[in-house]
Amino acid sequence: MKKRILVVDDWESIRETFALILTEANYEVLSASDGEEAINILAKDSGFDLVITDGRMPKKRGEELIKYIKLAHPHIKTIFVSSDDGVDALINGADVVFSKINMSFPELVETAKKFAPP
Repeated sequence: MKKRILVVDDWESIRETFALILTEANYEVLSASDGEEAINILAKDSGFDLVITDGRMPKKRGEELIKYIKLAHPHIKTIFVSSDDGVDALINGADVVFSKINMSFPELVETAKKFAPP
């Protein structure tokens, strides 16, 4: 059974790119356009191994999503990817913080493999 990843970002192109890369790495990938949509998905289906989220999004920010995940679904690992500094994400329990400016796709895949080996 494939490991499952939820990708959360308000930019469709980023969601699609992450989904493509992670699908090629043998993951099942679903996506959400903001933190509120992600919470609704997780409330119905908590069977995800990893959530990769942006910070700045409408409705609910990534930091709020991470806080929810750590309280309601502590088994799910989280990666915060944003142009923000990520301090609030770390305070709320993010397992890893990446800068969108410096992050590479191979680095993202390797980190996903560390938390949810395919």
